[in-house]
Amino acid sequence: MRIDISRAEGRLGLVGLVVFGLAHVLAPRLLLRVARGVYGRTLDIEFVARRGAPRRVRLVGLGSLVAAAGGWRLLDRIEDLSIGTTSGEGPTPAPAHRSADDH
Repeated sequence: MRIDISRAEGRLGLVGLVVFGLAHVLAPRLLLRVARGVYGRTLDIEFVARRGAPRRVRLVGLGSLVAAAGGWRLLDRIEDLSIGTTSGEGPTPAPAHRSADDH
């Protein structure tokens, strides 16, 4: 299986991860209230956040921001954003870099 994404799609995913992370770091109590409401209305389940839940929500956000930072660095370093294998023989090799003179 092979998945090809453009640089713009890669950046969009990373921006989403940053927004997700910031929301969790900056507004953990709001997210917990939203989760309580969504669980109650859609699943008819009582959601009760335990002690320390806001801290854990912030940690999830921090992990997301760290992952996004790593993703940005990776995106800057790789040319081909192909993920996966073509025939089960291992990773797909990246194509050779072409300069502007090759066109």
